[in-house]
Amino acid sequence: MEAPEYEYGVSCPYCFSKKSEEEKERARARQTQFEEWGVIGGLFLNLFDLRVLRFEAIWCSVFRRISPSERLFTNWQELLSWIRRSTHQGPSLLRRMVAQAAIYHIWRQRNNVYHNHNVLPARTIFKNLDREVRNIINSRRHRRHWNTLMHRWIR
Repeated sequence: MEAPEYEYGVSCPYCFSKKSEEEKERARARQTQFEEWGVIGGLFLNLFDLRVLRFEAIWCSVFRRISPSERLFTNWQELLSWIRRSTHQGPSLLRRMVAQAAIYHIWRQRNNVYHNHNVLPARTIFKNLDREVRNIINSRRHRRHWNTLMHRWIR
């Protein structure tokens, strides 16, 4: 028996039936949704495409806290450059932690919209992000380099 050929030209010798047309249509619809969010080939590439994601308010709130004079970044290279840059008001450690928390909460909102069709306002997302950052700093406040971060985050 010849192995059936699936989408993307992959053949599976252990599978004996082809995907139904309905399953293929659902896969195409899901891929279209992923592309709208910036997911290409399973990788989330355009996390900072603010026109698509409409998360500009979250990043603006982060920038108001850490680096009010800087402009928003639009790609991974600019994000990495922003994280590495260390200033008195926004040290690299704080930037790294806040960027990780922001990416997590943005991705979580993306999943919330995708799976539950529930959109949270940017203010609520930032409130959750702020609470997480405060909890992280508070739990590590006795470690070296962490004792001044809370003051720099909430100022």
